[in-house]
Amino acid sequence: MKAVIMNQYGDSQVLEYVEDFPKPELKADDVLIEVKAAAVNPIDWKMRQGYLKEMIEIPFPFILGLDVSGVVKEVGKEVTMFKIGDEVYARADTSR
Repeated sequence: MKAVIMNQYGDSQVLEYVEDFPKPELKADDVLIEVKAAAVNPIDWKMRQGYLKEMIEIPFPFILGLDVSGVVKEVGKEVTMFKIGDEVYARADTSR
């Protein structure tokens, strides 16, 4: 999958475009969304700069743009509220 990632805190120079970023490992209660749109909000640049690292620990590499909309591509075995093909919007989990 394509992604813009960061491997460390800093200014916009720490952002890196990657063509072949590994697909996330799906847990039993997860859905995998094919992102059609993502928003970059103040929390994203504050996280990138490291201003929130005392409050929000992020694993590197990390993908910013936590607010997304798209289509469900896969569902975990315990997911009952969503099915493949559903159009959704979400705020991604910062710990993953």
